[in-house]
Amino acid sequence: MERISVFKRFRSRPLTVCWWEIRGYTKFLKKYFLKKILQSAEGFEAGKGMVVEGLVAKRGRYMRPFLHTGMVGLFLVGLLLAPVISSVANEEENVGRGGAILGMNMGMMETTTSVSIKPRGGVVTYIVSSG
Repeated sequence: MERISVFKRFRSRPLTVCWWEIRGYTKFLKKYFLKKILQSAEGFEAGKGMVVEGLVAKRGRYMRPFLHTGMVGLFLVGLLLAPVISSVANEEENVGRGGAILGMNMGMMETTTSVSIKPRGGVVTYIVSSG
């Protein structure tokens, strides 16, 4: 008995064959990416465990230098990125159509003063008397 492949069976229906191929491919991609995500999570946890073991050694003796180094690193990254961010925010081409960062709209930054309409326009002096 001869085995009939999917392509021979659905020869008259190419869309069905295409659907089965796409379905199989997406199942494979789902399994593949799930496996890679789990592997990277395991590696991250192993690395984190090693860092924690090193930091709590000798009752946390190395925690303070680690935190100070981390904060200095964050400061330096901010210091290095500040000119880039300010140059993007101040570009003249962004004035009419909105800023490039944080959705700033440079054209709408004009300020106006609204004059409130009050029932009296001047100073009123009252004299308080008994009764």
